[in-house]
Amino acid sequence: MKLHVRTAGAPDAPRTAVLLHGITSSSGTWVRVMPELAARGYRVHAVDTLGHGESPKPYGGYHHDGLVAAIAASVPDKVDLLIGHSFGGFLGAWGALTGLLVPRALVLEDPTHWVPSKEYARRRLQDSEVLPLDVDAYMRTNPGWPRIEAEERVLGLRRLSWSGINAAFVDNAPWDIRGRLVELRERVPSLYVIPAGSDWVLAPDVPGVQRALGAENVAIVPNVGHGIHRDDLPAFLRIVEDFTGRVGL
Repeated sequence: MKLHVRTAGAPDAPRTAVLLHGITSSSGTWVRVMPELAARGYRVHAVDTLGHGESPKPYGGYHHDGLVAAIAASVPDKVDLLIGHSFGGFLGAWGALTGLLVPRALVLEDPTHWVPSKEYARRRLQDSEVLPLDVDAYMRTNPGWPRIEAEERVLGLRRLSWSGINAAFVDNAPWDIRGRLVELRERVPSLYVIPAGSDWVLAPDVPGVQRALGAENVAIVPNVGHGIHRDDLPAFLRIVEDFTGRVGL
């Protein structure tokens, strides 16, 4: 199944980047990241995952392998850099672990790497169901955002399929890839970028992630929320650029 994909950068750019958004979001979350990566020599592909944005919203197909297979069918075979935020970070890691996605480097931004139960997933998803569909409300609660970030957030919420979102996030629970991070590192150089006090990569888990991936591959960013690329784009880009330089991209 083909998904909707936004692109940026020259078609003949020397490197390819794929960007995966979080649950209830859309490719619009990368509106400021895309031109920055394009300026760094990437052809950028930002995906609306199944049930989100302008992508299909079918009745079924939302199991993890189905979600990742749809991504793989919609982006180039050769992927140099894959960046996934939140549930998109989990999907990127799952794709690399299963071999459905084969990037040369993987950046996981505050990934949902552990969801212990359907009830937990349902409670976390309920937080999104009460989010405002009002741009000005987002600007008041996120005064550091450029307005385009709030506009894209609201647009993403208006376009999603709640039945699909529940199938993708709640019906797939539980999952836990914390014990497979060494395997992930062996498959692809991988970087965790997390906010200080993350709600998803909990403080007791951080030492284990550092041991599995290497301490240099866990970046903890202060004074940001779950969407690091929204709250502090310069810091996010510096971290990604340092990582890609170290792995030879």
